Amino acid sequence: MLLASELYENQDVEKLQVVWDRFPFFSPRLGQLRSKFVSRAIREGDSEVFLKQAREGHFPEVPIDEVRHRFVEAANHGISALNELTSKYVEDSDLFMISPFEQDTNFLDVVTWAKEKFVEARLGKHAPIAGKADTSSRRCFTAEDYAVISEAYKSVVGIGLGNKILMIESDPLVQIARRRHPLVLERLTNTLEIERVYESDHSDFSHIWTTGEGIELYGQDYEGMRSRVKALDDDGNLRYGSILMKMFSKGGFVETVKDHTGIEFVVRNAEDVKRLVGQFKGIRGTGKLEAFKSSSSDRGESSSSEYKLTKFIYRPPVATDYFADGVRQYERVPVEVQILDLESHEKRINDPKMSHEGYKERQFSKVFPMWYPKDIYEPLLSKK
Repeated sequence: MLLASELYENQDVEKLQVVWDRFPFFSPRLGQLRSKFVSRAIREGDSEVFLKQAREGHFPEVPIDEVRHRFVEAANHGISALNELTSKYVEDSDLFMISPFEQDTNFLDVVTWAKEKFVEARLGKHAPIAGKADTSSRRCFTAEDYAVISEAYKSVVGIGLGNKILMIESDPLVQIARRRHPLVLERLTNTLEIERVYESDHSDFSHIWTTGEGIELYGQDYEGMRSRVKALDDDGNLRYGSILMKMFSKGGFVETVKDHTGIEFVVRNAEDVKRLVGQFKGIRGTGKLEAFKSSSSDRGESSSSEYKLTKFIYRPPVATDYFADGVRQYERVPVEVQILDLESHEKRINDPKMSHEGYKERQFSKVFPMWYPKDIYEPLLSKK
């Protein structure tokens, strides 16, 4: 379990500001409450303002009551995702839990209350400066003030999560990944000319497969590669938490997350890694692969520095049901391809830091201060 105080010590201040500028509902300044959009809605008493915005952006012509149901459901999916991740990774996580919305929630009342409480808690006060005597005529924030500010913040974040989850659910790449996974596997199998050849004596793999160029792949009896729709859990539900972490890590909207489908190849040694990369380059015919990374420093700050992995984006063409001028059309589905050798596979299995779960924990540690700003929550930690 991680300590929130340690996560704040390691936060990337410059990246935080970039993220909050892009996702203002998560900013500790709660600037969204002072926006012209919210101020006008409060002044005019427009109780459906957020619902109208959601309908226009995601499901036009749907009755407003149905929009309310979908928006509340989306917001609660996001809230549940953050709560589950925080409960999983952070010690004493109760402070950070966000309450779900009721189905009849009036979101104008939510922002009106949040704005009033935020202003009231801050009026005529300032944050104390560590190690310095207070010579200001203004009062310092109390623990109660910070508690009120945190509740106002959570309300605003809940609305922001509703918007983010609706964007995830309607994203074309997410929808394509859900629909096209079997066809992607079929296309890759045919393109690489993958065939099963004999049984393996390795405890983790039942069979050896080979590509058309004679590269041996370690797999199971039913496939020569490990595959999954990374955007979905084992029950076929969207992994909202995983996608949100990727979005905030990248500091971009959902369209910046392209690896909703993942394919992994395990080969015998480093030389075979190069050969398989070469086969993919030959398929593309350009000598270059999209988003190609072959060292831990290239792969991102959440990756283990000892885990040798090559990865890139490959876009196999998959047939659609659409015809133009009598010709069937294809869509190129982005797939994250990962290639590692047996040595790296065995290191990953035996070292928790190299496991997928270890990667997710490191990723969460980076986004935690983006979701739970230090300025709001750290003073409350010292009161626990």
